[in-house]
Amino acid sequence: MDPKFSAEIFNRFKESKTNGFNKYRFTLGTDYKFKNFGKLGIFYRFEKELNVDFPDITNILGLKYIYTFKK
Repeated sequence: MDPKFSAEIFNRFKESKTNGFNKYRFTLGTDYKFKNFGKLGIFYRFEKELNVDFPDITNILGLKYIYTFKK
């Protein structure tokens, strides 16, 4: 297992009073490598808007599969 974590902050670039950070995102996941089968990964992502009265909150559960063909 290969645990992974990331954090991101998004900044809005506009000419208005609402300049500044407008969203953040956290991602936590892991990958598992199989000998002859490839790599399987799963992650959870939480995302939330900032500086608004009713922020959008997004929860994402993702699954990925990677297989590499050998020459």
